[in-house]
Amino acid sequence: MYQQRRTNMPPPESPASDLYDFNMLNASYHMLQWLADAPYQHICQNIEQLLRQKMADSHLLDIAATSMPQWQTVEVREEENGQTVAVSRTGMAFEFVLHVSGNGQTHKLKGVYTWAGSRLNRPPAEQRQRVWLDINGTLADFGGSRLAERLKAAN
Repeated sequence: MYQQRRTNMPPPESPASDLYDFNMLNASYHMLQWLADAPYQHICQNIEQLLRQKMADSHLLDIAATSMPQWQTVEVREEENGQTVAVSRTGMAFEFVLHVSGNGQTHKLKGVYTWAGSRLNRPPAEQRQRVWLDINGTLADFGGSRLAERLKAAN
C-alpha cells in the first residue's frame, strides 16, 4: 500500500549543492516528498526538461529558490474509517533565478516554478503530476488563485 511506502523515506537531500540552492524550500522538504522521494533532484530534472523543450541543447548550470514556497493542499477523508485524513492534491510554487547554457551561450533567467500533484492518496501508478516554468513571472502572478487553478488542472 502506498501509505506504507511513504513511512520509509530516504534521508533528506542537502538543501544546497553545486547545482542548486534550495535553502528557502528546506522547511517544506517533508511536504515536497509527497511529490518525489528526492524532490530537489526532481525539480532540477523537471526544469532542465522544460528548458530543453525550448532549446534542445539546454543545460541547467545552477538554480536558486529566491522566495519561500506558496502551498495549496486538498485533503480527503479515507473511506475505511472516516477518521483518517489523507492529502489527495498539493501544489507549490516558488520564485527562482537560474543559469542555463544552450546554443553556445549562457543565460540568467528568473521566474516561478510550479509543481502540482494529484491522486496522492492512491498508488504511485495512479498519481498525476504537472509542472510549469513561468519565465519572468512572480508569485504575485502565479501564486494564490493561479496556483489553485493549476492544482485543479493537475487532476
